[in-house]
Amino acid sequence: MRFDLLTEPWFPVVRSDGSATELGLAEVLLQAHDLRWIEAEAPVVTAALHRLLLALAHRAYGPPTTRRWESLWSARELPRDELEKYQQDFGDRFDLFGPRPFLQCPGLAEKAMGSAKQLLMPTSSGSNATLFHHTTSRDHVEVPAAAAARWMVALQAYDTGGLKTPFRKDKSSKCAVCNQFGAVVVEGATLKETLLLNLQVYAPGRGKPPGTTEHDRPQWELDEPPRPDPEMSRIPRGWTDVLTWPSRRILLRAVDRGGEPYVDRAVITPGDRFTEKLHEAEHQAAFRQPMKQNKKKEWKPDGEPRPIRLEELRGAWRYCRELLLAAPPENPRHRPTVLDHVAANAPEDAVYTLRIYGQALGAKAAVVHTWLQESVPAPVPLLRADESDDRVGPLLGLAADLADNIGWALERMEKKYEAAFALEKEHAERRSALAQWYWPELSAPFGVVLRDVGVALATEHPSPAAAQRALFDPFEQWAQCVRRISEQAVRTWVWNLPRESGRQLLALAEPESWFHAHSERLYREYRTDRDATWDSGQENDE
Repeated sequence: MRFDLLTEPWFPVVRSDGSATELGLAEVLLQAHDLRWIEAEAPVVTAALHRLLLALAHRAYGPPTTRRWESLWSARELPRDELEKYQQDFGDRFDLFGPRPFLQCPGLAEKAMGSAKQLLMPTSSGSNATLFHHTTSRDHVEVPAAAAARWMVALQAYDTGGLKTPFRKDKSSKCAVCNQFGAVVVEGATLKETLLLNLQVYAPGRGKPPGTTEHDRPQWELDEPPRPDPEMSRIPRGWTDVLTWPSRRILLRAVDRGGEPYVDRAVITPGDRFTEKLHEAEHQAAFRQPMKQNKKKEWKPDGEPRPIRLEELRGAWRYCRELLLAAPPENPRHRPTVLDHVAANAPEDAVYTLRIYGQALGAKAAVVHTWLQESVPAPVPLLRADESDDRVGPLLGLAADLADNIGWALERMEKKYEAAFALEKEHAERRSALAQWYWPELSAPFGVVLRDVGVALATEHPSPAAAQRALFDPFEQWAQCVRRISEQAVRTWVWNLPRESGRQLLALAEPESWFHAHSERLYREYRTDRDATWDSGQENDE
């Protein structure tokens, strides 16, 4: 059986007319100008396929210099010659079932194979609970080769931790590296734009991007396939090594079903453990720097930067400073390094989208809790904001803090009410209704704030007062939006939830009154602090 991933249809994309199709890797690159985006069966698969395609594009096209990147950007389509040259050199490494099977370890052939369901993260297999799927652990599953290839790539990036089939004795495995952060992809109008926006200058001999050595290469280019015994820890060779990190050792078995290849059995064992400092190796992640106040009341960095992760209710927009803004010296947070490349090279008036993918794991990182995918607008003037106006960072921080503070007040109001019935079993544990009515409603309005701030920064204003109004207006609209959404959540909580006794109705009055008084103080403080950013900015200008 053969299944050449460069030519066989397996990679899921959406065309510019909205129709979905599957293509081989080579056609994805050559038709990227006519494709809209990558769209797989789950966010983790989509994210992993982005990383795979980026690694291939880096090795085929570089680009080794900014000038070369500009020529690729201005061309209608990606060049065919460089890709064909790469296919001549490494085309045999992309066969899913060949002597050197793609992203697999042929040395596992001596191991007894298990069910192909191990590949499909949503299915019930072993101790794993089923997720969004209707198979049981007793069902026999055969997976089409195209789907098997997609899920194998996803496993290398997002597999859970816990006990795996050992090659010899070692059963333990850590969760795959992408579980540690929200993976950020900058999205353009076409897949070609998306690829190039995420394709930083790639020159291994000159250490670009940071952390890349002259020995960098993806897994399929190595002289030998990986050994069945994984390396307990090693330093990444560079960016394409990180993009294709072998978190697992995998081997698939193919069967012929009516002339079509299927996978009916697979073996998955522990792979290489990623022990490098994540903020020094991973370019698709944003990081927050924990800060601690010393005895002199000065804020200093405290420990290693922590990656931004997606949360089930609270949107990624809350980390807009970490995601979008260049880091100030006093707080070494940093956005995905690819955004430095976008800020330097993209058109001034462009507004792109950050797609952020994540996976939340349950207890001991061994079970998938949920998949997450979010979007945040990324106006280029905002990506350059620290170069043009140092007021933007504090204003965005105040806006996120206002939402957090109102969210805390809602939670506190709910707890005050529940405290009155702590001894009643039916009120002892209840999922917060207010959080579900509040947080998800804020993502779209904050996207409007980001776009409006981008417009304000890109516009020439006749006076400082006009510039202040243009910059402050989105943040005033934000305060009004937070007020409207939170008060609607309170009204729904007070009037629409069923109450079982007069005592419960009477108990609503005190926490609701507390919330309104506390939130009014928060809005006053927000506006005072907002105005102070302008005064501080004027002093810095002078």
